[in-house]
Amino acid sequence: MAAPGSRNLWLIPAALLGAAILLLVLLQHLVGGPDLPDPEGPEPEEAALEAVRSAPADPFRYGGRTVAEVLRQVEPRTGWTDSGWSVRPLTEGRYRVERTYSRAEGGKRVYAFTVAADLDYVWPANGHARALMHRGPRSGS
Repeated sequence: MAAPGSRNLWLIPAALLGAAILLLVLLQHLVGGPDLPDPEGPEPEEAALEAVRSAPADPFRYGGRTVAEVLRQVEPRTGWTDSGWSVRPLTEGRYRVERTYSRAEGGKRVYAFTVAADLDYVWPANGHARALMHRGPRSGS
């Protein structure tokens, strides 16, 4: 037969463990937890925009600079205003990223890019963007 009171011996370690957990939770609430980065990363639209900004421009014309660096140097032209970047989702997880410049007289110039779903490839989606990202030497010049 068990000694008197031995049945309740497990209550002491359980109570100590419960008190320790409660104390840790209270301390974390008071002090605050570590500031961890967002586990999902940046928003997909922001990541697509960054993919375009860091994409290489035509190396023969712009010497290895990125699309963002080249646009900062060549735009906006005199009389034009920068309307900024816009990002919209396309089918199959891809994105369309556009940089628009407009003129008071009604003109509009858009550099449009398509970004792959996994954000590892950017290709031009209109003539202005193609001229900016052209690969290889230009013929006839």
